[in-house]
Amino acid sequence: MSFPDFPSTRLSSSSSSSFSSSSSSRYSSSCQLSPHDRFLSSLITSFVGSIVTGITGGYFIAFCTAWICWFATTRILVVGVWFCKQALCGKNLDSVLRKTSLLEKSSAIKEQGESSERTAAISPPPYEEAIQLEEQHPKHLSSEDRITTGLLAESAESAPKAATHLAAFQAGPPTILGYAGWIYAAVYFPIVQIMWLIGNWPNGPSSGTLKLVRAIGVGITALPLTMDTKARYAVALEKRFGRWANRLFTYIHAFSTLILGVQAVIMLVVAAIQMPAPPGLVVMYIVLSIIWMFGSFLLFPPMDGGMSPNSVGTFVAGLAMGIFGGAFTSAASFGAMQSAAKEPGMSIGDYLSCESEVWRKFIATFP
Repeated sequence: MSFPDFPSTRLSSSSSSSFSSSSSSRYSSSCQLSPHDRFLSSLITSFVGSIVTGITGGYFIAFCTAWICWFATTRILVVGVWFCKQALCGKNLDSVLRKTSLLEKSSAIKEQGESSERTAAISPPPYEEAIQLEEQHPKHLSSEDRITTGLLAESAESAPKAATHLAAFQAGPPTILGYAGWIYAAVYFPIVQIMWLIGNWPNGPSSGTLKLVRAIGVGITALPLTMDTKARYAVALEKRFGRWANRLFTYIHAFSTLILGVQAVIMLVVAAIQMPAPPGLVVMYIVLSIIWMFGSFLLFPPMDGGMSPNSVGTFVAGLAMGIFGGAFTSAASFGAMQSAAKEPGMSIGDYLSCESEVWRKFIATFP
């Protein structure tokens, strides 16, 4: 026995098809990126950040950044707080940290000249006199006089090791590349990360992993701010424009470092909630981050110095190290991108054609 097609059945089928079509239309009109393509911006952030660090800060800073960035959040946050304290007290970011190196230099000179009296107490000149000497005769000081020892300056035992290890990193004169790298890291980058957080805050497929790899990308660009304080740039601006330029540069450097540290913390916390991450893994990350911070101070403490490229050779070396570091540090984003689903959502090309808001297009494609 055959049954006729009832109108209600045809209506139901038609309604279902219509509903499916309208749902698809509504989803397309929302212009959502697929989980796979949402990782593109974070991948670019890690790779480009490493290259910018290499060509503006030098190959050694790019090398250190590539190794430290995996657990960099604690260092960025702690140094950012210290920078803000210095700035609010009206000091350049190297004014206190130079104290240890200058006193050590004075002590070392006396020890060399009085080797027969090494057991006698050696009293270095007051810090204020040493600073005045540097301001009056900056060319008479060797590279060691310009070494700062960051938070390790609090430790008389570790500071000499840091000063010896970094003796070659003289604070060279400000360069155009140095200013360009600073503008990228301290002005442009914090603003873009705020926009990115707003645009990618909702939970969804792979959202937790996305924020985790983004935090690594933030560390790549923020770390150079904690290594080279660029106090000499602030002094150069003061000589050209006045005291206000010095203070503005110092405030931006300090608070941008702190803001990037806070942004990285927010990304990691939200990532741990959205993934979700096992509590044991979270504790392990925090412990490793603290260990990484103190270890990084031994390798590269905050100081007013660096090796900004000033020749073709140093530029090529910085570029090569930046590319190598970028390939290394963007591996996490690339791996997460490959494992993420390509549906639901659009490819990056379709998304750019569909999305009408410029700022959303920007955070989807730019670092």
